[in-house]
Amino acid sequence: MSQWSTLTFTLPSSRLVGLEGPLTELAPDGMQIDDGATLTGKDLPDGMSRVILYVPAGDGSRAQTALQSLAADRGLSFEVLQQDLEERDWNAEWKAHYKPLRIGRRLRVEPVFDRPTPDPELISIVIDPGMAFGTGTHETTQLAATALEAWIDGQKAHGAQLSGQTLLDVGTGSGILSIAALKLGFGAAVGTEIDEPGLENTRDNAALNGVGGRLKLHLTDDPDSLGSARYPLVLANIISSILKRLKASLIDRVQPGGTLIVSGVLAEERDSFVNAFADPRLTLMADQVDGDWMALTYLRS
Repeated sequence: MSQWSTLTFTLPSSRLVGLEGPLTELAPDGMQIDDGATLTGKDLPDGMSRVILYVPAGDGSRAQTALQSLAADRGLSFEVLQQDLEERDWNAEWKAHYKPLRIGRRLRVEPVFDRPTPDPELISIVIDPGMAFGTGTHETTQLAATALEAWIDGQKAHGAQLSGQTLLDVGTGSGILSIAALKLGFGAAVGTEIDEPGLENTRDNAALNGVGGRLKLHLTDDPDSLGSARYPLVLANIISSILKRLKASLIDRVQPGGTLIVSGVLAEERDSFVNAFADPRLTLMADQVDGDWMALTYLRS
């Protein structure tokens, strides 16, 4: 008999904004969000997301009632499918779907079990898919990596020496962005994450790429807990509701004249996010859109 049940429902991606917190409280043991950019969401039409909540089998009915109550409070209407969770070979599923992926101008994310022939024109980022978010397949990660690469290229064009610089990667997930930054020239990186098993996966990925000694990881959900250090570049690939909650601490961690790159914002919420994220110390320098998502680059005065 299965120990777990899943509650599955589909809704417009835009209606997920603000729901992440209540859904996490409802299913603290696990939640999966699919859309057209994820490995398991290729069947979804543009602008739609599928949410899968993982709850103990005995709590399925209670959780479904609470979910429907939450939907009613938010003016939402969707059908919820409750099922016992089947035993699955997750490693086999990863290997079936996760393939090498080009990101930006010269980055290539490679699963450790499917590494192509080395290409001297490309920078390989080797990932062992595990518990952490960020395998490179989602638009938010690709947008952040592309913005990161463009920023580094711009700095080098102006003669900047990044080998003595450290960046901050808030919500580092699998470590793709930190690893890319280190391979593109940064001397060191600091990453934060709230998921301890995920951090172990991040450490493994850093070691696979030969940068383990240059990536320092912290289990925290508040960049201010790192102390008073400031960085020339701060990355944050997190959902917009958390970006807004961390706004002050993110800005505080950017040194004057430095850059903040945020990703995880729905394109259709651009104006409302820009208004909420406005600060006299920030100037919006660029935004990029890919599908339903966008990344924004700010300069701190």
